[in-house]
Amino acid sequence: CLDAGLAARTLGFAATRALEDGLRATYESYAQALRRDGDSTAADADAPAPPARGQGPLAFLLARRRAARNGNGAAPAEPTRPPRVLILSADVGEGHAAAARAMAAEVADADPEAEIEVAEGLEWLGPLSEYLIRDGYRMQLRFFPWMYGLLYTLVTRVAPIRVVGLRCLSLISARRMLRRVRERDPDVVVSTHPSLTNILGILRRRGKIDMPVVATITDLADHILWAHRHCDMHLVCYEQAVERIEPITGPGSVVRVRPLVSPQFLEPCDRADARERLDLPAEDPIVLVSGGGWGVGDLDGAVQTALDSVPGSLVVVLAGRNEEVHERLEGAFGREPRVRVLGFTKEMSDLMGAADAIIHSTGGVTALEALLRQCPVISYGAPWGHSRVNARIAEAQGLGQRAESLLELSAALHKIFDPVNPWQVPQVPPAPAAAPLVLDQTARVKPLPAWLMRAQRVAMSSALGVLAIGWSLNSGAAYSLASKVLHAKPMTRVVTQRQQVALVLRVPSGSIGEVRRALAARGGHASFAVTSAPNRTELTALGAAGDDVVPELTRGKTMHWLKTRRILKQDRHQLGLPKHFYFLTPRKGFNLGEYLYGRTLGAKPVDGAVRITLPSPRVNRPVRQGQVVVVTLDPRSSGSMVSFDELLTELSRDGLSPVSVDNLAGAPGVKA
Repeated sequence: CLDAGLAARTLGFAATRALEDGLRATYESYAQALRRDGDSTAADADAPAPPARGQGPLAFLLARRRAARNGNGAAPAEPTRPPRVLILSADVGEGHAAAARAMAAEVADADPEAEIEVAEGLEWLGPLSEYLIRDGYRMQLRFFPWMYGLLYTLVTRVAPIRVVGLRCLSLISARRMLRRVRERDPDVVVSTHPSLTNILGILRRRGKIDMPVVATITDLADHILWAHRHCDMHLVCYEQAVERIEPITGPGSVVRVRPLVSPQFLEPCDRADARERLDLPAEDPIVLVSGGGWGVGDLDGAVQTALDSVPGSLVVVLAGRNEEVHERLEGAFGREPRVRVLGFTKEMSDLMGAADAIIHSTGGVTALEALLRQCPVISYGAPWGHSRVNARIAEAQGLGQRAESLLELSAALHKIFDPVNPWQVPQVPPAPAAAPLVLDQTARVKPLPAWLMRAQRVAMSSALGVLAIGWSLNSGAAYSLASKVLHAKPMTRVVTQRQQVALVLRVPSGSIGEVRRALAARGGHASFAVTSAPNRTELTALGAAGDDVVPELTRGKTMHWLKTRRILKQDRHQLGLPKHFYFLTPRKGFNLGEYLYGRTLGAKPVDGAVRITLPSPRVNRPVRQGQVVVVTLDPRSSGSMVSFDELLTELSRDGLSPVSVDNLAGAPGVKA
């Protein structure tokens, strides 16, 4: 692909002659160089000399990048080493490993001198990440497929969960990945797994690595996971994927390339020759059933349905590296002459070339290989997750069929083997190879400025700090912890030698007089907890009787604690309370914000060592001297006043006199 505008932007190149003239002159210079035998005068003076080995555009870019790293503005005359390509794979099924092998083969064919390393990228993320991504995924597919489906749905559809997951993965693995990449010092990094792509994209965004990062995408689905906007290039195998990924990564960041499969799939394959090499029947229908490298899916059901739906067919089933599944299939179909059970095999090219249809439960690279071999694809038995989504998109694009049940699988097989109108496999349109794009890859992503990243870290830390402080002030659990460490508990008892208890009465505002008179008849006193100020007459009567009032906080909605200071200040003014006063804590919990706001105003919280709701036949726990007893009653409720009288009688029998909080503890500003 020749693009003069791109060349001008990236290389500062400006054409001095027409393309046709330049191509003709270049061709003639190479032809003359091959003909001459040391005679330099035979070359056309106007034609450019053929470039020496190692002086092509890739060498120029690599030399310029190395010069930039060394702080030298001018590129050296010739590169100090051949191009170095790092390909990161993942042992999660066979698709990622197959794409990595295909990429390595293409790069080696394009530049035999290139230094290529294919590494197991999950090992570079650390043992924890490796276990969660690879072994956790394998266990979920084998034993808890519903769990993987649920996790997949949450990660792909709930952005906060996806962001938090990537943050955690970056926190655990980014430094390990960065150290390994710097040790290799590659000129370009290629990723074949979403986790690796995202970690590399994060490092690229932070400016930790300056070499281009290329991500390969072999599926039709999960582009929100496969792609990262800070990767320099995304190589896709389906034209339909370009328009789905570019909105995520930006214009010009996605290129469709030739399918990243083993080179043998790109060569023509005669069906008769393939069957002869594999010792398969020349004329019988052949159905291939694959469970991928891990042997997942309903392979037993697929085999039996293929036998029943396609008369006279031979079914070849692949169990991959799953020995348990291989033994189970051998036990079920070992005596069936129309079934051949295989494990992991390297003959997939010939098997797909010989088969008339393939039933698979994975997707990705397997579907690509089948399309290249013109073998009709049926997706069946895929676990809930990306494989089903991939199959659904492929069916919508006419690239294959999808079956959710054995009945649908049978119908799909009948459609493929219909003698009148069989299902036709679409042709894979031609596309450029991936290797030239990788070798000549230039940096597209510009890392964020250092000041902006510092500002983001400060903003993130500040936001997390504000959230943590807000949660602490609003949480009862945080207050429980702080109260034990800082001794910031409400007053529930007073150390005293007097046989008294502080009685706090919670009664409706219109019934204070009735309860006050009943209390005075027994010679007792109390503090009345109010949420709104009584009238002046009632306040005067309470003071004359030796009683007092304490404001009671009520528990409101989230962040209600911010109003604590204003509410208590208003209550102090309306009730005529002194500078230091007591207030009753909310019944449904007390938080740190309410405590701190109350203390800054000079108010001290009070809570009941014993809380009683009347009518009640007796006190649920013994009352001791110096304790605060909070009683809730409503004289309008039948039996409340009788129970209240019984409570006073019980206190008198124990030798305890009820008094107000101020009477028992003194002023809040004085240490009790």
